[in-house]
Amino acid sequence: MIKDSYIRTDICGYAFNGKFPPNDRNSLYHGYKTPAEECLFYDFAVQGYDLMIRYKGESYYFMVDEDCVWLSDENFTETIKKFANGNDVLENFCIENVPLYKLVDKLDDYEPM
Repeated sequence: MIKDSYIRTDICGYAFNGKFPPNDRNSLYHGYKTPAEECLFYDFAVQGYDLMIRYKGESYYFMVDEDCVWLSDENFTETIKKFANGNDVLENFCIENVPLYKLVDKLDDYEPM
């Protein structure tokens, strides 16, 4: 699991994303409305899974390292751009000048890896 200041724990000790918190108590997706939100806001940003997303036919790969997240090639062998953490990617990685967190439910595909 990632250890960053935005990762909080609830009263039961369950980790959640404090910047993009779950807000649907009846959801099957760790409190998020959609599986895409769960994948990006929880699996990627909190649990630290690597991530592949596809938007308008273009694929993007993010590799979680011990102290940062890298935009990478499809084989996870090349480091293209460095981000501080998963939320930094969500807020500062833009496609067509739109931050990733605003595109989460418009993605063609997403996969924690």
